[in-house]
Amino acid sequence: INEISNICEKVGADVNQVRNGIGSDTRIGYKFIYPGCGYGGSCFPKDVKALSFAAKKLGISEKVDIFTTCLTDFRSLLFTLEETNPDYIFHLASLIAIPYSYRAPQSYVDTNITGTLNVLNAAKTLGVKKFIHTSTSETYGTAKYVPIDENHPLNPTSPYSASKAAADRTVSYTHQTKPT
Repeated sequence: INEISNICEKVGADVNQVRNGIGSDTRIGYKFIYPGCGYGGSCFPKDVKALSFAAKKLGISEKVDIFTTCLTDFRSLLFTLEETNPDYIFHLASLIAIPYSYRAPQSYVDTNITGTLNVLNAAKTLGVKKFIHTSTSETYGTAKYVPIDENHPLNPTSPYSASKAAADRTVSYTHQTKPT
């Protein structure tokens, strides 16, 4: 909502009216526009593209690059990121088909764990200011309480959710660990 607020300020719109309009769309809902638990990764790229297009149309210069690349090939990933030299990375990529994860667990390890580590390492190499990682409620298994927060015990119940939990921990430990 911060970017939407910036655009509203530049065009003279009331961000609260925009927020109410966005929230009244049942596909989005009010919870999406306030910080908190939840995931809209499949919608995020198209929404950012639409927002970027609207900003450009209004003469607002906001540079947003959305791209796909092979996460398991560090050199290719680094090359792609070097071309855009991002300040921020929103890491949304993962394999998500839970039933398939039982048949091909290695592909989930490669993409969701190794791929996340590669994106982290590329971000560090390029001096990215902020790395935003998305996850899934699947890492918590059946909820012990709701709403589920980050203090909820992990209980992944599939190769997919286990790979996402491992990726989450990798991000957390990488963030906490300072090079010596």
